[in-house]
Amino acid sequence: MSKVSLKKECYKNQKRIDHACKQLTTQSNLLLKQSQAWLILIDQFTGALKDLGDVEKGVGVWCGWN
Repeated sequence: MSKVSLKKECYKNQKRIDHACKQLTTQSNLLLKQSQAWLILIDQFTGALKDLGDVEKGVGVWCGWN
């Protein structure tokens, strides 16, 4: 292979690597946003379960179920 063809091949490879890095960055950012959304939903769900437990406990006390 000549030096010119090696340079062309290196350039093509670098372009492919750059493109793959951009795709990876985009996908990573999307995954980060989705993970953050799931964490918020899980936190809300946990809070709702706690509230249900508190209500159940309160009703039990009020009705004398303890």
